[in-house]
Parts: sequence; structure tokens; C-alpha cells
Amino acid sequence: MEAKDKSPYVYFILFLGVVGVSFSAILTRFAEAPTSVIAFYRLLFACLLTMPYSLYYQRSYFKNLTTQELFYSMASGIFLAAHFLTWIQSLSMTTIASSTVLVSLQPVFTMILGYFFYREKLPWMSAFGMLVAIGGSVVMGISDLQVDRAHLLGDVLALSGGLFASFYMLIGRKLRANVPAATYCTLVYGACAATLFVFNMVFSIPITGVGSQNLVIFMALALVCTLGGHSIFNWSLKHLEAVKVSTACLGEPLGATILAYFILREVPGSLQLISGAIIIFGLYLFLRGTTIKPGNLKNTNLVVKGS
Repeated sequence: MEAKDKSPYVYFILFLGVVGVSFSAILTRFAEAPTSVIAFYRLLFACLLTMPYSLYYQRSYFKNLTTQELFYSMASGIFLAAHFLTWIQSLSMTTIASSTVLVSLQPVFTMILGYFFYREKLPWMSAFGMLVAIGGSVVMGISDLQVDRAHLLGDVLALSGGLFASFYMLIGRKLRANVPAATYCTLVYGACAATLFVFNMVFSIPITGVGSQNLVIFMALALVCTLGGHSIFNWSLKHLEAVKVSTACLGEPLGATILAYFILREVPGSLQLISGAIIIFGLYLFLRGTTIKPGNLKNTNLVVKGS
């Protein structure tokens, strides 16, 4: 097994990745466009940004793609589209703190689905952490219901976003077994953008005339958050243990909440902060527990993605 590189340089790059994804909710809030249009342009630009590298350096993989791999690419892209549609919509209905924390429950959904699809066992610490995180989400739901029903619906959408992201991850596991990262990103981002294009056409949502300011925001989402965030997480997996990368991903809700406070003057309530801290602590225990029986879980699939 290849030795992991624990140099400060690697941790610094990983930190930049956390900062990158933390801007996702902020930039999305600044965009003045329908949810499906924001998601479409973000994934379209992400696909176009990864395409030159994958076509030039990994074109042999494109030539040898099987029908099954193309099917998995489309299925993964559809679930990724569903993730963005629900999560982005949640940002307009609840606080950034609640939305980013709840969508981070994706590893829990992945583990549960992994048990049903792959019979992967759940270590005791992960089980306890999962219960703590779920308990925290219930507390957060009660807190947001006290504000209004829209906040609670936003919480449900954020949770749905985490669930759809877990399907995206599980299907991606099949695809990534034989397809390199850059090709995988181009295929799935392209399938996601195509799905969102069809969605916009079916519901007569115009994707033109969004304005130059929105286009800049969409490009920033693709460049800073998708490539500068999630791509860094994938890169970090070559140099650090997967559980460390996954744990670092938990910095996104904290970073997004801090940015929302300073940029948007959005102050979460005390009960939101407490429940958010409970969820993050539960997720930390959940991720640490995966190291107890490493043979039971493909740790590389624990990395939080999508937001």
C-alpha cells in the first residue's frame, strides 16, 4: 500500500479545499436565478473545465467506455442533479447553517445504503455517532419549526440532498473502479448538466438571459467550489487517510456558517448552533468509527461531496 504523505503542504491544500466548498452556499445565495438554472450552469462549467485534461491525457478511457459504464455515468449524474436541486432550494428556505450541516449527513445515508446494497457492517462507534447525528438533526428540525414551516421544509430538502448525494456516491463507486478521476468527473458532471438541461426544458425554465453577473457566480461555483473544493478532496485521498479527508469535510458547515455571518449577516439561533454542534460531533464519531474495522467499508466513499 502506498505510504501516505503527512507533510504540512498536504494539510494546507486540504484546508484550501475546505475553504473552497465553504463558499458554495454563499455564492449560491448571491445568484439571482432559479435553482435548476444555478445547478445547470455550475455543472456545465465544471464539465467543460475538466474536459480538456481528460480528453487529452485520458482519451483512451473514453474510447473504451462500456455500455455499463455509460449507464452508471448517467445514473450517477441524475442523482447528482437531484442533490443540487434539493440542496440549492433548501438554501432559500432555511439558514445556511442548517442547510450545510444537514446535507453533511450524506456519509450516514451512504453507510446505511451500503449495508443494504453491499452488506457492509457498521462498527459500534459509527453506529453510536450515527444516532447522535440523527438526534441532533431532530433537535434542529424542532428548532426550525419554531421559526416557521418553511424552515422545516428547507431542512427536509437539505436532508434529501444528502440522501441523493449518497446514491451518487454509491453508483460512483462502481464507475470509479475502472475509470480515472478526471474522466469520471467529466462524464458525471456532463450527465448531471444534461439532466438539468432536460429538467429546465420540461418545466419551461429559461436558461438564457441570466446576465453576466450570474455567469460569473456560476463559474466561481464550478471553479472555486467544485474543482477547488471537491477535486482537492479527491486529490488529498492519495496523500492522506480517507477518514482524515472525510473529517476535514466537516469543516464546510462551520466555514459556511462563519462566512454567512460576516458576509450575509445571518446569525443562527442558539438551538441551531447547539444542534449543529451535536450533528458534527456525531458525524466525527461516525467517521472515526470506520477505522475500527477497515475491512468492512470502502473508506474512499465516505468523502462528503456535492455541496
